[in-house]
Amino acid sequence: KAAEARVEELRAATAFEARLQEMTPVTWALYLMVALNVGVWLANVLSGISAFRPDSAELLRWGANSAASVVEDRQYWRLLTATFLHAGVMHIALNMLGLWEAGKQLNRLYGNFQFLMCYFASALGGSGLSLHFSAQQSVSVGASGAVFGVLGALLTAMYRHRGSIPGMMSKNVMTSQGIFLVYALGQGFAKEGIDNAAHVGGLLAGSLLA
Repeated sequence: KAAEARVEELRAATAFEARLQEMTPVTWALYLMVALNVGVWLANVLSGISAFRPDSAELLRWGANSAASVVEDRQYWRLLTATFLHAGVMHIALNMLGLWEAGKQLNRLYGNFQFLMCYFASALGGSGLSLHFSAQQSVSVGASGAVFGVLGALLTAMYRHRGSIPGMMSKNVMTSQGIFLVYALGQGFAKEGIDNAAHVGGLLAGSLLA
């Protein structure tokens, strides 16, 4: 009986994946966001910015988030442009890995346009909360607010629609992505130089939107 139940779960998960594939055959929104982030980073490097330890002043010229610039100089566009800048190759590599893993599932679930809505809302939510913390003392950059928002939206969707999503799939996603979320937030609180305010802001925005 246990084996039969396992086979039935696999069939249900496979059928559900096929439905998602049919509904969103091409996850172009995810590809676009990855391409934009990587493209901006390459443009930074080609302009002479260090690929490993970019200078804060250089990032600020490219649109990094800064409380002084946003609040005092009213350069509100920095809330968005900062989310496409990264502090080195490891920073963007980790962010794009996280975005790819959570994004490919969320993009299938919600479709391309709602995925983009979630991505940008989370990016802005992360930048907004960062203004009250990390961006007060230094510049803040990175897509991590958007990545945490995508992750939060995925976990929220899996929980809210657990009755219509195969148990095997929802359990696997909730476990793997949940562990990653706890680890990433823990690292953000434990280490200096990580804008955890952006992580939390993005996470809240994505979860609420979902």
